[in-house]
Amino acid sequence: MNILWFSEIRWDYLKTRKQHLLSLFPKEDKILFIQPLSLSKNKFPIEHPKNIINKTVPIFRRGNRTLIKIAKFSIIRIITYNLLLRYLKFLIKQHLNDDIHVICVSNIFFVPLLDKFKYPIIWDFNDDPKQFGEIPNWVYKYYYNLLSDKNTKIISSSKGFNNYIYSKFSNKPITISNGVDREKFQKQNVLSNNNKIIFGYVGIISKWFFDFNLIKKISTTYPECEIKIYGPKDKNALDLINEISELNNVNIFPKQEYDMLPEIMRKFSIGLVPLQSCDKVTRVASGKLLQYLSLGLPVVSVYMEQFEGLSNLIMCRNHSEFMDGIDYYINNDLLQDNDIELTKYDWKVLADQYRIELNSSISKHKNNK
Repeated sequence: MNILWFSEIRWDYLKTRKQHLLSLFPKEDKILFIQPLSLSKNKFPIEHPKNIINKTVPIFRRGNRTLIKIAKFSIIRIITYNLLLRYLKFLIKQHLNDDIHVICVSNIFFVPLLDKFKYPIIWDFNDDPKQFGEIPNWVYKYYYNLLSDKNTKIISSSKGFNNYIYSKFSNKPITISNGVDREKFQKQNVLSNNNKIIFGYVGIISKWFFDFNLIKKISTTYPECEIKIYGPKDKNALDLINEISELNNVNIFPKQEYDMLPEIMRKFSIGLVPLQSCDKVTRVASGKLLQYLSLGLPVVSVYMEQFEGLSNLIMCRNHSEFMDGIDYYINNDLLQDNDIELTKYDWKVLADQYRIELNSSISKHKNNK
């Protein structure tokens, strides 16, 4: 199978859903991973199999205000996409022998190119693009038409997205959740924190989702406990981040290499997902939550529909419930065996499911010719 994937982030920025899934596809698959140009110096040595080719191309980005302003001019867009199309055709010929079986997309700014390719298309709905800010009108119409087209298969990362997606696009998605590397995040090596209770969070510290007020409340309610936060800092939230970093029992650390996460998390007493309780968060499925659970940690999290019913997890819709959840795990250390229920979230299982859906789209496309 030859796969062309248009990504919204670099392969070496974060190890996300795409890297986990694609890295577990059969080695005979050829995958051309197109990532946007970024001037950020934050890079991590995230390995990939030899059958995955990463290529960086210049494309519009909402994080770059200058590019977005320039993109308002149609002549600039026409020139940019024509040049990009020529380069992509060269890459496809060079690395996929000019033969694509399926296209996967998770970056709205590549959507205007898709009508130039007559192949089955998968939209990977891991995040709602609108949650990161307003989508420029000129690209939103392409995005809306793509997801409203019944020939476009939408694969969402959470069942919480399904009703939302259908209400917006009248297109029913297939759910293949975010997952966990169960081989890496094993519970038998969880450390005991007898001396001090440590609340831990690993993830993006974002102005959009992170609940800074909740961290303040946890800090003042449990002054004898330590709060450790690891992750990339949203540049729009630096004032808020600095504010909580000044709290006596809060320590904020930079983003860590993926391979270091199990060792870091094993030092937690309770895993936290302290995000704002709102519809945008309720719909998502945090992979970090699954990592905590796989390591054998009790978890207190904002409510996420996808994870309803998992053991050793208390999900909360407000600060009061969150504090009650922390109290419960401080006073109750007996956890349930959750190995069987977490098996369905193993990335190996999910990668097999994802590839089945790609094959299904390829077969349907051939039959419709």
